Amino acid sequence: MRLRLACVMGFALAALALLAAFAAPIEVADVWRLVEEDRVDVNHYPGRIWFLGEDRMLFSNERSRTTEIWEIGGGDGPERIAGAGVVFAVSGDGLFFAAAAGSGAVSIWSAGSLAKTSDLCMLESTPYPRGAFSPDGRILAVGNRRDDIELWDIATSERLAVLEGLDSNLFGVVFSSDGSFLAVAGGWSGGTSEDSSRIMIWDAETFELVADLPTIDIGDNHAIVLAQDDTRLYSGGTGPLVGWDTGSWERVYEAGAAYVGNSGLAVSPSEPILASAYHSGALRLIDLRSI
Repeated sequence: MRLRLACVMGFALAALALLAAFAAPIEVADVWRLVEEDRVDVNHYPGRIWFLGEDRMLFSNERSRTTEIWEIGGGDGPERIAGAGVVFAVSGDGLFFAAAAGSGAVSIWSAGSLAKTSDLCMLESTPYPRGAFSPDGRILAVGNRRDDIELWDIATSERLAVLEGLDSNLFGVVFSSDGSFLAVAGGWSGGTSEDSSRIMIWDAETFELVADLPTIDIGDNHAIVLAQDDTRLYSGGTGPLVGWDTGSWERVYEAGAAYVGNSGLAVSPSEPILASAYHSGALRLIDLRSI
């Protein structure tokens, strides 16, 4: 197995316990040292994860509809974001994020002050919202209750387009760093056809479908992330962790079926490290130079 993979760590508490010793940004050389420290199980359903710059991580727990921010370099513990609901998208610069209330109200928040800056739109109640900011921060792509993708202008609160055709539970949305394409992943564990689990690639300017990637062998697509200068798209579901070449959209990497139940993927902004959260309450750090 070519993947250099850190052993199981507890999700949110483990992130603090294992990373607190490092005041500087995480480096690839630290990955193996981190896993020798400790393991803490937190006994809750892990949600999505993001890096907020080099010194903080954001954890969104969808079942409890809460969001916490943890400092990588220390601190007094997690800071819970009051009144935000479920955070489902963070801007590329880590300065603001989007959250959805149980009513379906979508709002924009400052990651620095943890205060709401604007109300964007009202969707039908969506228990597990998914979305992404465009790299310039002007557009928010968010899934509605029918698992279509709505694109909203943040400054004007105008809906620009609706991307249809996923036909399965929406689990992941991500823009390329140059804003040229948008990747959308969905699936459901009871599906048997290719349409029941897929990743759809859309042109972010013309809103035309570029590629349709079958992922029935992966199962539910709980998370997708772009890495390695957008040359790779990684997806993890109830089966293997899989990577695609974004030039040809051919599958070029597969980790095997040992890493079951992926619910969150994030790439460090400063080092080639992929953080992967799992339903078991685990967080793994993966050196992308080894795969």
